[in-house]
Amino acid sequence: MNIYVAKPNFETIAIIDYCNSIIWHEKYCGMGDFEIALPVSYERKDIFAKDNLIYRDDREAVMIVEKIQLTTSEEDGDQIIVSGRTCDALIARRIVWGQQTYSGYVGQCVIDLLNNNLINPSDPARKVDLFKLGEVPDILQTLEKQITGDGLLDSVIEMLSNYSMGYKISRDSGKLRIEIIQGTDRSSGNVAGNPTVKFSPEFDNLLSSTYEFDNTSYRNEVLIGGEGEGSARTYAAIGGNVGLDRYEMFVDSRSTSSNDGEITPEVYLEQLKEEGREKLAENSVIETFAGEIEENSTYRYGEDYALGDIVQIENEYGIGGKVRITGVTEKLDDSGYTIVLEYENI
Repeated sequence: MNIYVAKPNFETIAIIDYCNSIIWHEKYCGMGDFEIALPVSYERKDIFAKDNLIYRDDREAVMIVEKIQLTTSEEDGDQIIVSGRTCDALIARRIVWGQQTYSGYVGQCVIDLLNNNLINPSDPARKVDLFKLGEVPDILQTLEKQITGDGLLDSVIEMLSNYSMGYKISRDSGKLRIEIIQGTDRSSGNVAGNPTVKFSPEFDNLLSSTYEFDNTSYRNEVLIGGEGEGSARTYAAIGGNVGLDRYEMFVDSRSTSSNDGEITPEVYLEQLKEEGREKLAENSVIETFAGEIEENSTYRYGEDYALGDIVQIENEYGIGGKVRITGVTEKLDDSGYTIVLEYENI
């Protein structure tokens, strides 16, 4: 495994072929992170400058240097520890400037949102030349969304995660290409006929696993309050559950405006409902798996399956089913190489 260090313009300044340890964490819809520990040398200690880029020759993700530690020890030797997050941390430096409204296919809305606030904003000072946009995905879900002043990356994540979509950012001719993704279905009996990927002790490829079910914060009924005061306030609701199966919550969305009737009542109500759907997604039942995988057995990450793919998992107690891979953590140190996958139930 080679690790490349580059300036923010992708000018390579070092190639590292040895380190004491590396932790490399990528996510399907959100920021990942990394940590590299290596012996200090005068040739190396100055290459890890703020905002320099870190990438590998066997992975698409690009990390950004955010923290540098230099430790000295007679027993363990001197080492430099470099850490940071995936380069979507750069997107998190922008907000959605003013009030912006998006309507249509989810993928196109996210692409437009990024274009208006990062790639080609009206104010040239806000532009980040390092990024470029990939092709618009052929995904047919639609939304009506109004945003005012929220974090740009937070808005991207909210819009995508509500529809089980994600994104990836990869190297492309000296740029960082942003793509909207939905993963490939590799579960048992998938309709596309893709080869099944299954992790289970039965196949000797699931070394350890953790399962969690938590409905502490679960809500399935939401009342959204929009503009107006008192009896003149506009409300929308999502749900339809009854009795003990009804878990209610309220969302204050008075900042979502019809702009004095410029936005039609029908569209405005749909914008409020979109706010409600996002809050319900944030308060859904948590059913997650995490499992350490035997990488050199049945399947290989990046070849047989990828981040965002839907796969089959089953532990020793028969708990499992169709899950989406939402995170991948790779670790390499003196003890060897390990890979841990994070899953969410479908």
